[in-house]
Amino acid sequence: MTIHTVPPLPRIAFLFDGSPLVTNKAGVASVTQRRDSGLHSLGVVPFTLPSGHRRYVFSHWRGEGDTAQAGRITLSGPLMRQSSTLIAGFTVLCPVTPRFVTQDGEAISPSGISQVTLRSSTGTQVSFSPRGTTWLACRQPVDSGGGLRLVAVSDLVHGIVISGANAAKTGQSIQPEAAASPDLVAYFYDLTISAHDAIFGNATGDVALVTLPDHSVRHVPLGPAHRATLDDVPLGSYRVSVATGHAIVFGGDVSLSRTATADLTVISVADVAVTGGPVVIGVLGFLLLSTKRRTWLRNALRYRRKEASSA
Repeated sequence: MTIHTVPPLPRIAFLFDGSPLVTNKAGVASVTQRRDSGLHSLGVVPFTLPSGHRRYVFSHWRGEGDTAQAGRITLSGPLMRQSSTLIAGFTVLCPVTPRFVTQDGEAISPSGISQVTLRSSTGTQVSFSPRGTTWLACRQPVDSGGGLRLVAVSDLVHGIVISGANAAKTGQSIQPEAAASPDLVAYFYDLTISAHDAIFGNATGDVALVTLPDHSVRHVPLGPAHRATLDDVPLGSYRVSVATGHAIVFGGDVSLSRTATADLTVISVADVAVTGGPVVIGVLGFLLLSTKRRTWLRNALRYRRKEASSA
């Protein structure tokens, strides 16, 4: 029985029925004994090669005859019924230390990032900490014409999590074998918050409340102009509201995929005093309607007025 490694790796140890077999410089080991149909075992011994540039992890066997055992680190069965060749495939790992930048190329501190998620061309999903070096699969053995060959692995950036928001956009990819320090882009936009009186339209509000995807709340003073802008907010969805004394505030959800403004509606004490309760209730009901229903109601009222004028 002859064993080849892909890629060719010297000094890789296997155990055949408990006895060691070690590969030569070409990554080949072999064992010879009398033919029999008894049960034997062949396994890979965990190892570390003296190289700081690559690591190797067992992937699967080729030529084992029992495909159900292909992914097992140890084979068992009648391995010596005839002369055979087995191939042990290993995934190659490369060190990757990503650099995080905004869409404008400005550096982002990894301390503000909780997690990075990649989707590999091998079909696996990998999550890792943004700090330090991560060993990622850069070459993978695949079945090819009865043997194994190595193919390069690429990764799509699926998530860069900041304050619970995924600040990554689809389409970014990295090649771990080609770039040891790739730039991973997180997207940030400005969010302006203001509030106005429902009846009079005056600017109002004291403090903006912004609920982040991780459920934490930021309190932002609106100032004398009753308006505030949050710079560099990560791409994501946010809940925005305003605190303003004794008033009814209509909060809103903001999906931040570009620079945006959230202008909130406030029913103040003055609105109630001037217009009376029934009108305020009517305004509340109108504001709670969906945009489509508001448009329908406006058109219906205009039509009624036209009919009244004609009569």
